[in-house]
Amino acid sequence: MFSGKKLFNRIFTIIVVLFLLMSCSPIIKRNLLSLLGLFTSSRANTANSQILYSISITANGVNGTGFTLQNNAADDLNIPSDGNYTFSQRIAQDAQYSVTVKFYPTNQSCTFDKTTTGTMTTNVSLVISCTSVTNTPLYSTSNLWNSYIKNDGNSVLESTGTACAGSETDSRACIHAAVHQYITFPARSSCNGISASDNLTAFTWLCVLNPAGGIYIVSLNLGKRLTDLIDFSTLSFRPISIDIFENGNKIFTSTPKVFWTNQIINYTTGNLTVANAIYVSSVGLSINTTININANGISFVTNGLNVHTDTVSTMLSANSRNFIWVEGAFINNQATGGQNAIQLINVKFSVFQAIGLANFYNTNGIGINVTNVSNSIFREIIISNCKKGISLNSTSNFNSFYNIKVNNSSDNSVETDNANNGNIFQNVLTANQAFDGFSIGVNATSRNYLFNLTTSVSTDTGSNNYDINLIVGNLFHNTLSLNSVGSGFGLAFGNSSYVRNLATLGTTPNVNGNANTPFSGLLIQNNGVGCGASTQISASCDPLGASTHTKIDIAVGAEDSSFVGKITTNGTAGYSQFIDWFGFKNFYQFWGREDANTFPHPNHAGRCSSGNCRIFDISLKSTDTVLKNRLSCPTSIAPVEQIWNTTSSTSDSICSNTVFPGSRLFALNDCRSYYLANSIEILGDNLGNENGLCESNEQCVFTPNVGAYQGHGILKLASEVSGCADVVSNGVLSNIRLLQYETNGY
Repeated sequence: MFSGKKLFNRIFTIIVVLFLLMSCSPIIKRNLLSLLGLFTSSRANTANSQILYSISITANGVNGTGFTLQNNAADDLNIPSDGNYTFSQRIAQDAQYSVTVKFYPTNQSCTFDKTTTGTMTTNVSLVISCTSVTNTPLYSTSNLWNSYIKNDGNSVLESTGTACAGSETDSRACIHAAVHQYITFPARSSCNGISASDNLTAFTWLCVLNPAGGIYIVSLNLGKRLTDLIDFSTLSFRPISIDIFENGNKIFTSTPKVFWTNQIINYTTGNLTVANAIYVSSVGLSINTTININANGISFVTNGLNVHTDTVSTMLSANSRNFIWVEGAFINNQATGGQNAIQLINVKFSVFQAIGLANFYNTNGIGINVTNVSNSIFREIIISNCKKGISLNSTSNFNSFYNIKVNNSSDNSVETDNANNGNIFQNVLTANQAFDGFSIGVNATSRNYLFNLTTSVSTDTGSNNYDINLIVGNLFHNTLSLNSVGSGFGLAFGNSSYVRNLATLGTTPNVNGNANTPFSGLLIQNNGVGCGASTQISASCDPLGASTHTKIDIAVGAEDSSFVGKITTNGTAGYSQFIDWFGFKNFYQFWGREDANTFPHPNHAGRCSSGNCRIFDISLKSTDTVLKNRLSCPTSIAPVEQIWNTTSSTSDSICSNTVFPGSRLFALNDCRSYYLANSIEILGDNLGNENGLCESNEQCVFTPNVGAYQGHGILKLASEVSGCADVVSNGVLSNIRLLQYETNGY
């Protein structure tokens, strides 16, 4: 306690100090208060927090309506034009600040001169500079959807832009120019952290530092279609806007813009005659005459509804036409079945995608009848209840077939004949055919690459490779033949092919071998069934000659628990040509013959043409141990060397353009490819040479299973799914990005 005198002195001192505080600096105030014991460290912090700083902005190059900034996700600051601006809220000393763009200027990209986040220790001044950004066609003809240019540059983004005539014959001599648009933006020394997307999620965008520096469209995304780009109510292309991101932060949004100028015509009847026009049908369309494509550059698409006929033998035909695009479903309602759903003769550089075909099963019935067709793409196609699914004839070369399903055929599901070379088949499923799932050969058919194939429950040989003359170098890679009533895999005559990773289950015999065809990788077969002996494989399926395969014996019937099998909910229907042949929950489901036995069983084999039909699912179960995860991560495996023997190869260009895409000259008349095992190139992304082999500088899918099914869901980095890392360099291959489906098995 203070005495009376001491208390008086204390009060007097405080009064004097308070009087002095009114005119003192902050430092003197703190010293005086300290003398009185009235200033502590906590009070010092309280006083210090009252020191406030400002954030000022200098804007340069602003056009249009301007943009809006925020600090700490609040305190909006509108920047309508060039000038100096200050956030209204001041920030306390030692507090955090973070300046971001809330709304971007129209068609401009803006960057700050320094970091925009930190701790306030003084006033902060930032300069933001904006540059006009435009999105334009990369090539002068890119404004037309079916424009093609010569593939004469180091990549699809560096071609000269010279238009193709359609007479070119080399592999991938022309590229689809329409998708190649680009946006320039302020120069970067690296593309690290730069990404982009469009409002339709239709395209893959790629940051490239050269030739012009910018963001480029490189491909139409898998599963996206021309119909996704069209507004059927106005018969016009839908405007597209692009967002560009840097390290996940949006730095630019473009004004929506129409990219292409083709005339869009509502189709009702007759032939297609207007060059470069896009004919569309948005209603269920009944036709009584063949739809003939009578000019180059024509597209024909339907908006999710079928084109059907009760009278026409061939529904759509193109003869000596190039640069065409077709999407849609074509169904024949005639009791006797139609002849051809799509007939193509002398067609080049065309795309056929998102197509469903059904009920072409008369004496000559074929889903897609291909004669002298080259450098064309067939993808995302379902063909059901036809005599034959796909038939290639008469020098049809360098075509790509991927994501193809053919089932309930009364003959071969897929066949090539008469000197068809350099074709690629990837992820193909055939089921319940009366004859062969795949019949490859006859008359010098060679250098075709078939991989990730499944053929099941056939009443003839599951997969044949016939030739009456010596053929050279067909490659079967990762094939499953299941419950075929006949040999699972047949090789005949002077065959000289290559087989890697093969499973033949429920077949007798497993393999009919050939003296000129070696086997490598895995050969999975039922124990005790045996193979047709040759100089390359023994009667017990062991390797002979040049074969190096590892044989894996599976107990007979073990495969019965490998597959999802019968669909029991809404999975049966009496046979009718009016069955829904396309509406399945996933790619690996199909209609087949009903039988009480567990799938697969010989009683399920062949076409369902009467009685009850059943939906089967040939996807693998998550518990499968026969086919699932049989193939190891390719990162640690030596690259595969593939030799393509020829008679007139003297340079890399001859090898790549006329022998097999992407191959190189090893020695005179000796072209070779080197690729990553247990993986496939993603076709259609335009990042590689589009030959299906996983090679340097490409994006690939790791394929852990034997057969067509490799998982489901979205593709993720394989390193995240299974720990299978990208290939940086292994001495032969480099810069390979490996993806994998997120889920393997149901």
